[in-house]
Amino acid sequence: MAYDNSTFLSQVKSRALVPDSQSTFADQDILNLANDKLHDAIVPMILSARQEYYTTSETFTVTSTDTTINIPYRSIGMSIREIKRVQGNNENDLPFIPIEDSNFQEEGFQILANKIHIKGFTGDVKIYYHLRPGDLVETSKAAKIASINTSANTVTVSALPTNFTNGMTVDFIEHKPGFSTVAFDATVTGIADTTISFASLPAELAVGNWIAEAEQSPVPQMPVEFGSFLAQYTSSKVLEGLGDFEAAQLAESRLGKLENDALTQISPRMRGETKKITGHRRRG
Repeated sequence: MAYDNSTFLSQVKSRALVPDSQSTFADQDILNLANDKLHDAIVPMILSARQEYYTTSETFTVTSTDTTINIPYRSIGMSIREIKRVQGNNENDLPFIPIEDSNFQEEGFQILANKIHIKGFTGDVKIYYHLRPGDLVETSKAAKIASINTSANTVTVSALPTNFTNGMTVDFIEHKPGFSTVAFDATVTGIADTTISFASLPAELAVGNWIAEAEQSPVPQMPVEFGSFLAQYTSSKVLEGLGDFEAAQLAESRLGKLENDALTQISPRMRGETKKITGHRRRG
């Protein structure tokens, strides 16, 4: 089964029995309705399960003259999960220092506005945070990778979208569930027919993955278990927009069960017996 926004649109139209003759909603209008629910409701639900679905990390170097790091701009809520000191192959917690304890002399970090201030430590730090999923766009606005040339740092796509241009920034997105962002904000350095060049390619990139404009996605970046919930919600809003309020209310009445079913399936991710490891702090 293909998991992408074209499939999602078909599911919404099928649930809402949307006639082909209607002109109220273009496909992108429907995706915009779904996008609001994805960001405003589904992402918070997934985060509340505390199962690290959107967790990613970046490594930064702190020097004696540069102790400030911008919170990654694609972090959900401009917040961070935690910060680790990196020493060789080891990662150790860097403690958070509340603003009330600004005179604290030990190693740690503070957050002021949208910046992280490292205190008492120089070297590499790894920042863990929740990466915001991309806004939903039609699949015609993204490209699917047909082949990869790691020596030339090029990919060939099945068809080149009209919105792709040299110099644009793009994201690489997995085409299989969970639809993770393989890498983001990569700059296109050249386009020749259906071949796209980059300065480098992520090692995890695979044939079939998507390339989309930065902060966009041709697939809902969420566990597929939320697919029915999102399609049902979107269909209710389409019906409402078409003036069929009775059908919209009926569709909306099923959302509670679909939400509970999805949440039950995504948590916990570790289904077997958990074993306590002495000396290590368990991640949430």
